[in-house]
Amino acid sequence: MAILKAIVSGETDPVVLSELAEGRARDKIPEMQKSLQGRISEHQQKMLKHQLGHIESLTALIVDLDADIKKK
Repeated sequence: MAILKAIVSGETDPVVLSELAEGRARDKIPEMQKSLQGRISEHQQKMLKHQLGHIESLTALIVDLDADIKKK
């Protein structure tokens, strides 16, 4: 998620982006840097921003519903 959020914020440097990797993904940084090379258009960046926002709102909804379930 950190990498996607950085891309939405305008970061394009594969080295910088790969440094945001967590857990086992850190073992594959060279491969990740290759895969992060490329271009993202403004439209793609905007769509990704909306998709991440949707994921965050759905996550918040799940947390809220889980809390309701645990009360019962």
